[in-house]
Amino acid sequence: MPLVEKRYAQALVLLSVSDNAIDDYVNDMKALADLFNMQKDFRLFLLNPRIKTDAKKIMIKSFFEGKIHPKIQNFLLLILDKGRINLLPGISREFERLADRERKVLNITVYSAFPIDEAQLNSIKERYGKRYNASLVKADIIIDSGLIGGVKVKLKDRVSDRTVKGMLDDLRKFIVDN
Repeated sequence: MPLVEKRYAQALVLLSVSDNAIDDYVNDMKALADLFNMQKDFRLFLLNPRIKTDAKKIMIKSFFEGKIHPKIQNFLLLILDKGRINLLPGISREFERLADRERKVLNITVYSAFPIDEAQLNSIKERYGKRYNASLVKADIIIDSGLIGGVKVKLKDRVSDRTVKGMLDDLRKFIVDN
């Protein structure tokens, strides 16, 4: 992650906290990054060096007026002025990560050999929410039939492996080492 993306994201977090509008800022930045990534014409328009920055700013103001938070619109105009509009997706990802930390949102990935029902998922989320003092736990679920059974939970660089495959690997390692 380029340092410049981190700096812009940190500034957005401070601004969103001071405005007491973290959720609005996150939603708007995510929508802008999605638009930039998925709408080729929009992206090419913003990245085209032959189109003057003033023309791009006029389009942004007319298109986004009243649709996104005014300070997010100003932020978009700022990175356009600075020639850093191409960093929008990275800034958005880093901003969401920092905003989640500010809001005490925990992001986990749950790996399972079979689909997990809502009660099981809620139990996992509740356990991790209490353990890490999180106000909200977001979970991505990945089905991996190679796990045989059980669940593996990944949180940043930590992994809690309670799968049959993990236990068999641990047993194999124990036998080989001894």
